[in-house]
Amino acid sequence: MGNSTLADLSGLKRRLAAVFFAVAIVLIASGVVAHRQHQASLRAEAAKMLLSIEQIKLEQLQLWREDRANSALSLLDGHKIAGYLRALTADPSDKKAADGLRARLRTFIERNGYQFAAMAGLDGKLLFSTGGKPEKMCPGVTSLIAKAKASGLPQLGDFYLHPGETTPHIDIVAPAVRAAPVRDLYLLLRLDPANFLYPLLQAWSAKGATGEILLVGRDGDELVFLNDLRHVKDAAMRLRRPLTAEALPAAMGLRGKNGVVEGLDYRGVPVLAAVGPVPGTNWAMVTKLDRDEVMKGTGTLAVLLALLVLSLLVAIGSVAFVLFRGQVEKAEEMLARLTDQVPGVVYQYRLYPDGRSCFPYASSGMEMIYEVTPEEVREDATPVFGRLHPDDLKSTGEAIAASGRDLSIFHLEFRVVLPKQGLRWRLCDARPERLPDGGTLWHGIITDITDRKLAEEALRKSENAVRNKLNAIMSPEGDIGSIPLEDIFDIPALQRMMDDMYQLTRITSAILDINGKVLVASGWQDICTKFHRVNPETCRHCLESDTILSRDIPPGEVRSYFCKNNMRDVATPLIVGGAHVGNFFLGQFLYEDDPRDIEKVREQARRYGFDEEEYLAAYDRIPVFSRRNVEVLISFYRQVSELISTLSYGKIKLARALAQSRQAELEKENLNKALAAKNKEMENFLYITTHDLRSPLVNIQGFSQNIQRDLAEIRAALAEAGLPEARKERTQKLSEEKVPEALGFVLESSAKMDMLLSALLKVSRLGRQELKPEPLEMGAMLARLVDTMIFQVREAGAEIKIGPLPLCRADAASVSQLFSNLLDNAVKYRDPARKLVVEISGETRGGRAVYRVADNGPGIAAADLERLWDVFYKPARAGKKSGEGIGLPMCRRIAERNSGGIRVEANPGGGSVFVVELPSAQGTEGT
Repeated sequence: MGNSTLADLSGLKRRLAAVFFAVAIVLIASGVVAHRQHQASLRAEAAKMLLSIEQIKLEQLQLWREDRANSALSLLDGHKIAGYLRALTADPSDKKAADGLRARLRTFIERNGYQFAAMAGLDGKLLFSTGGKPEKMCPGVTSLIAKAKASGLPQLGDFYLHPGETTPHIDIVAPAVRAAPVRDLYLLLRLDPANFLYPLLQAWSAKGATGEILLVGRDGDELVFLNDLRHVKDAAMRLRRPLTAEALPAAMGLRGKNGVVEGLDYRGVPVLAAVGPVPGTNWAMVTKLDRDEVMKGTGTLAVLLALLVLSLLVAIGSVAFVLFRGQVEKAEEMLARLTDQVPGVVYQYRLYPDGRSCFPYASSGMEMIYEVTPEEVREDATPVFGRLHPDDLKSTGEAIAASGRDLSIFHLEFRVVLPKQGLRWRLCDARPERLPDGGTLWHGIITDITDRKLAEEALRKSENAVRNKLNAIMSPEGDIGSIPLEDIFDIPALQRMMDDMYQLTRITSAILDINGKVLVASGWQDICTKFHRVNPETCRHCLESDTILSRDIPPGEVRSYFCKNNMRDVATPLIVGGAHVGNFFLGQFLYEDDPRDIEKVREQARRYGFDEEEYLAAYDRIPVFSRRNVEVLISFYRQVSELISTLSYGKIKLARALAQSRQAELEKENLNKALAAKNKEMENFLYITTHDLRSPLVNIQGFSQNIQRDLAEIRAALAEAGLPEARKERTQKLSEEKVPEALGFVLESSAKMDMLLSALLKVSRLGRQELKPEPLEMGAMLARLVDTMIFQVREAGAEIKIGPLPLCRADAASVSQLFSNLLDNAVKYRDPARKLVVEISGETRGGRAVYRVADNGPGIAAADLERLWDVFYKPARAGKKSGEGIGLPMCRRIAERNSGGIRVEANPGGGSVFVVELPSAQGTEGT
């Protein structure tokens, strides 16, 4: 019996041991597989990133090559260049033509960053050059000339480094004159890739501290590196490796490999690289990361997996631990359920002795408070600090340090800037504790107090505004001049009066406040609205006229001014309570004895780029009056001014007499509520867009323009400095080429960013507009819309046909905007090879009003259909035409907000058809 029991126990022991070892083997194998899968995942992610960067750089390189070729073509397309070339081909000794051509070439290379430009014959011999003549021509120039002759297009050469040169160069050859009576001429341009191409390649736009992009070429049996390298100085066209190097990714790319490879780079360091050829060249591109960086953290993962396996093995032998773990899981689930109900985020924040920080625990409210998931900040708190408002970042860090140092309660109100919610206010309360490793752990809660802060700010602003206005109106010593003119006068009534006066007198009139803001205007002439107010320089003349007329006009006086735009303006002041609050204007006319110099008007049209015939026609429509008639009319307006001023001041005095009444308090309260509601709606988005983003952008543009203006002074100072020739040449290149080029890039980028900010503001405003659905007569609406576009339509030679259209029920303003965008796009992106015809038709189908806007334009490529409705996306057909990329997305948003939709189809006759669906208005006409 005893032996049997021992045998059973021994068998049970063996079985348990077998199960234990089997489970151990399975767990260890699973850990190894997980570790390898993690490595494979990191490699796949890095490979995807490298391929993406490679594709971006290939596209940028192709655009750069096209831009260089196009710059050569743009130069040769000039009329003056063509004239000089014809003269030289007819008479090679024509010095005047040669000097003129050389001057044009010098200006071109200074503006476009070339080292020099030259004209050469078919044999490659230089006829003349500017910007410096090379000591020795590249061997490949004659080959480029032959290719340019055969193709008739510019040809870009390969990288070449002359002995004694510090950096390589690239030559461009373009046919200038072919089949000339004497000989063919070819334009030769030389550029330094270090000026733009190398920085373009070196710009690393993704994560990865060891990332690098290489451009390589073949030279016999050797591989030559074409661009500068991070780890080897002056490597371009100097560092070479055998083309047969098996492990070198650059050699693999030149041998025809295309894709992601592993190997040793030029330093002998293991790397992961994307390699492939550069289309249209004999180059190859290598985009690489050090393998150690790609696999960073996998060693730690291996240790963690080993610890996990060990923990699981211990758990198998401990039933008590399993039961305890079950209880822990239940407690964690209860805690998660509880904290998810708390408004805000319940969290633990840990600060390590070395300065690192993380959130070991955070409830799901982390996504609402910071728009990051608890998992994203469990190991690293950096994403949270990236959300803090820049102005609060320092004070928040100081408060955390003080609380950790003194173990005091952390209590702080601060701002965050979130991608979706924008500017928000947060309140944090937490209690710290010291950890054994010297770090600190806070336990706390963060809540949203944005509504409270916005209400406090709105109330403060509205109280200040109302207090100032009431003080100006009610207080006997209040400043009438501080009250906006529109708050003193009945602007709609004045507008009606002035419209009636224009019908009687046909003279343009306006009321402007003391700051030049036009409050009322009637009868503005086409020459002002279509020409003078559109051009920046002539618009400055208009503002100058307004300033001269309105500056220090004594009460009762009439001031006349003949402006620089060749028109007459007169003004008389508006006085309320002794304060000059605005001016009456009569303008955009001529006296009978004013000069009418038509040649001067023609010259002005040419100077400012106006259409000469249309400008002259608009000038002919300027009304002409006698001085007597104008004096009578301005006298009438002066009397009206005095009457209005008297009535307005009487109202103000009456309001001051009732300053202590309850009605004033009620008006103040109502004004506060209205202002608070409006400020609460717009404060968030407008604050971030106009203050946080646009203010620094304006500074960048302003200071960049100041630097451009200061360059002339710098050049003059350098010319008088008497520098050594080598130093003088270097400083001239910096001041005349590199610095202006860099400033050009800054201004162009800031202008693009300004356009994007304006577009974002438009999109934001669209979502905040209140819709007022009503039955719409679409035929009449579209007819009015086409009338407003008649100039644009006629200029394009287009025809817009409007068929019978059903009624719909929608918001009139937004629907008008939708169809305006569609018609504007049709005209803007028309097919130049044929007359544009736009047909608008409609029908009622299934309770929906369906409208079709069909054009015979170039159509929309299939590749653009998916992204056509994305904000800022411009389809391929847009080319370089102006536009912000928000027109069609706004159309979709308008349609959806009106309970409808929009889609695009191909037009069987060529072009596109935009189909707009809106709720039908059948049965609602009487509502």
